[in-house]
Amino acid sequence: MWPHTRSFAIGALGSVVALALSVWALGWSGAITRPKDVGMAVWEWAVVLGLGATLVALAVHSLLLAVSRAARWPAFAGFATSLAVILLVSGSLAATWKTLVMWCLGALLASWWVGRTASRDAPGRTA
Repeated sequence: MWPHTRSFAIGALGSVVALALSVWALGWSGAITRPKDVGMAVWEWAVVLGLGATLVALAVHSLLLAVSRAARWPAFAGFATSLAVILLVSGSLAATWKTLVMWCLGALLASWWVGRTASRDAPGRTA
């Protein structure tokens, strides 16, 4: 049996929570008015998807990793895989690929950050 099944399942659970919270967050960030001098694509990636998807995934994934003490890379794999499968089964993967990329970016940043802070707080570290 795969040794990181629990971590993979925790990542999958985090993706479902992030997906549910992002419905609200994407609506909220999409309602922010774009300034005239900012391009539409830049605004969509940085503000709408950055706040509505990346920030939500970052918060949810880092919270689940910190609380559950799951292995970070199997949890990230579970997060990304389950999101892709959910979007593929629902038939919306082609329309929401940008959101999937930003969710994965947020979870990747959370995995990196949790691993960075965990290694800093490791017992026996002298620096």
